[in-house]
Amino acid sequence: RGKLAVDMREIWMLQPRFERRASSSALTLLEQPRFRAGLDFLRLRGEVGEADPALAVWWEALFQAGDDERRTLLEGVRESRGPRRVRRTSAPVGDGEGASSASQDGPQDGPQDEEAPLADGSAAPRKRRRRRRKPGELAGTAS
Repeated sequence: RGKLAVDMREIWMLQPRFERRASSSALTLLEQPRFRAGLDFLRLRGEVGEADPALAVWWEALFQAGDDERRTLLEGVRESRGPRRVRRTSAPVGDGEGASSASQDGPQDGPQDEEAPLADGSAAPRKRRRRRRKPGELAGTAS
């Protein structure tokens, strides 16, 4: 009973990975011990309309292909996706004058934002630094 539950869970956990067809993740997925069972389950999901049946056909072709054919299949996916998106990691810059002078002045004494925006648009609390004690300050000692 426990062994079957673990096997089924592994097959379910493979399902979202079938949707990512980038070359590195596709090749590592082929090496998974439960890959074939996951592919069969993907095919069943495609027959009932829960997944894309063309996806199962593509994975089957990749599984049976040789090295050169795999490379062409992966390049075809890369070309069909189009150009890669560029992530912006810095905050939007204003006119350039205020942003550059503020960064050159060093740390500011004013209040900082309490929350930093995440990639999905929500805000998470910013990590705070702990204040270090001076070597002479010990808690509970009186002079």
